[in-house]
Amino acid sequence: MDGEEKMKFYQTDWFLKVISVLIAIVIWIYVVYEYNPQYETWVRDIPITYVNRTQDFENGKMVVLDSSSETVDIKIRGRRRLVSSIDAGNTTATVDMAEVSKEGTYALPVNVHFAADGIEVLQKKPYSQQLTVDKVVTEERQIEVDEEGQLADGYVVENETTSPAAVQLTGPQSVIGTVAKCSISVNFTDVRDDIKGLYKIKLYDTQNQEINTDWISKNIEYTDVYYAILPTKTVSIVPKLSAASNVDGAVITALPQPAQVTVKGKQSVLDTISSLETADIDVSGVTANQRLEVELALPNGVALLDGENTVAVDLVIAPQE
Repeated sequence: MDGEEKMKFYQTDWFLKVISVLIAIVIWIYVVYEYNPQYETWVRDIPITYVNRTQDFENGKMVVLDSSSETVDIKIRGRRRLVSSIDAGNTTATVDMAEVSKEGTYALPVNVHFAADGIEVLQKKPYSQQLTVDKVVTEERQIEVDEEGQLADGYVVENETTSPAAVQLTGPQSVIGTVAKCSISVNFTDVRDDIKGLYKIKLYDTQNQEINTDWISKNIEYTDVYYAILPTKTVSIVPKLSAASNVDGAVITALPQPAQVTVKGKQSVLDTISSLETADIDVSGVTANQRLEVELALPNGVALLDGENTVAVDLVIAPQE
């Protein structure tokens, strides 16, 4: 009875299935490790490096501005055990730059190297590397000032300085060529005091859009700005005549044109004046109506807003009775 049950145990389906699996594993091990058949697979994301670059690339006179890919994928074939050992870490992909000596666009083959022999490359994606090469230049550009807003009423800019007034840009020639202006922004809204400080230099294209790129370097990032801001005041003109009449006794009337002018200066000085006299006007020899350009007697630190230092005065002779 026991013998019959034992025979039935070896003849069950699950036992036969276990035996089949074990036999399959043994056969697979034999095929892989003894027969070692041909095998294909993809190795992906292999970094591309550049070799045999000319001296201009090494000293920064030339640069790869753009490339079609940073990595390459390859399909390889070989003995299974060998192919299984290949990955992105022990495979190198190179692009030979020996013939690249000037700016332009190039299509250069991607070369793949393995740590072991016996590997066949079936496909490469990409097959070649598309490169845009440009020469590196340095250009000096003037720094423009974009003035925003309006000063407080009654205040003007006396003078301005920007130091330094120019910036040097270094980068690929084609990228530098997109820079339409280098500028800083100064806000004047309701300002009553001098403006001074460091202002960041920004780059803009022809559409007045700011350019933000690592390709361009500046020799300075900021420039020192100073604006002298002065208050203004409107005062009347007082002609200063040498006498009330000419040698013939005719009364001379002096009419300034205009009657008032706007001056600028320190607030402490402007607070002390309400009018300005002209220089002495000799009327002794005046025998007919005439207009003279006469200098103004300006206190120290005060100037006319329009920059001139003269005013027109009409000398009118009163009719004799």
